[in-house]
Amino acid sequence: MYQDEDEEFLGSFCAFVGNGLLIFRDVNSTDTHADYRWDTVTHAVADSIYICVQHPVDGPVEVDLYEDDSPELSLDVAIFDGRIDSLQGQFVLHDPVEDVRLKITTDHPGSSRLRISGDEETRPARLRFQIWNVTQGA
Repeated sequence: MYQDEDEEFLGSFCAFVGNGLLIFRDVNSTDTHADYRWDTVTHAVADSIYICVQHPVDGPVEVDLYEDDSPELSLDVAIFDGRIDSLQGQFVLHDPVEDVRLKITTDHPGSSRLRISGDEETRPARLRFQIWNVTQGA
């Protein structure tokens, strides 16, 4: 695992992800992603994003989260690179059946940059989330 004195590790897990779907969202988000299609890898709205990952019958998914914009943290494939909004800087990463649930608190509310990279373009088994304040970094 990448370690650097400038990065801030937020959490990690290795788990079988229910329905092969991870949801990264503001703790107050109520968006249902009604127009989400299962044949797409990601579906993003202002305060949440859906990410298709390896189905649990194929094995667990490894996830690391950092509050850091360092390009060296990125894995091989860019899955998502954009912005996400949060009123309080608090997010939840979970699957639809709540078998996996991780709460993340950042140092800044408002709009943040979110980069998600993985080991494969479709149905990744390894993901790295990087989130940082949009006034920092590129």
